[in-house]
Amino acid sequence: MNQLARSNRHINMPCPNCNAPVQRTQTSDGDIQLACPRCGWGQNRTIKPANEDQPHTKPNLIFYLLGLILSPIIVIGPYIAALIYLPQLFPNDTLPVWIHITYWLVIAIYLAAAYTEDPHFSTDLSDWAWDNPFSFEDDVNRASSYIALLLLPGKLVVWTLASTFSLIFKH
Repeated sequence: MNQLARSNRHINMPCPNCNAPVQRTQTSDGDIQLACPRCGWGQNRTIKPANEDQPHTKPNLIFYLLGLILSPIIVIGPYIAALIYLPQLFPNDTLPVWIHITYWLVIAIYLAAAYTEDPHFSTDLSDWAWDNPFSFEDDVNRASSYIALLLLPGKLVVWTLASTFSLIFKH
């Protein structure tokens, strides 16, 4: 246990009631408590330390079922379309093996990018108002929004896979 968790320290968070600095203390059961010494805000709230197992939260059932339905369509749908329409472009009406391998490699890279990429947007509305030739921020926001839209189906597939994995192996 580190020194910060053992001692009473002031942190830079102000109290939402009286704006006094919030004090961080450790309770007798080892939980961390953030409380205001002036008005008493947060006396009954505790935070579990990060190393303890947090209770498992189940995914929202509607989104989970939607993901179970749409994920195979997103992944296998283009593959079936390629199997139907692309053989007409090749002799003997068969697809070469490299197209099958390339498709599944591209899907794996796409899902890995959807899992790791988290585009960040500027919340300043002036960056979205017009195309400012002297500001790079509006171009970054526009590119981030395009990346987020492009990776949205992959994020649905990855979320469904992660939820299924957690439901199977965490219980």
